[in-house]
Amino acid sequence: MKKILSLCFLAYLPIIAQSPDYYQSAQQLTGDELRNQLHEIIKAIMSFLTALPKIF
Repeated sequence: MKKILSLCFLAYLPIIAQSPDYYQSAQQLTGDELRNQLHEIIKAIMSFLTALPKIF
C-alpha cells in the first residue's frame, strides 16, 4: 500500500511543481496589488492540494 501511494505521489509531483512562469503575474507589482496577486496564486494551488486526498 505504501508503495502504491508513493508511486501516486511521484506521478502527481510534476503537476504540482512550479512552472517557470508561476509568479509571472506578480512581477512588477508592489504593495496591495502584489499581496492580492500572491494570495490568488497561493489560493489556487492550495485548492488543488486539498482536493488531492479526495481523489485517493
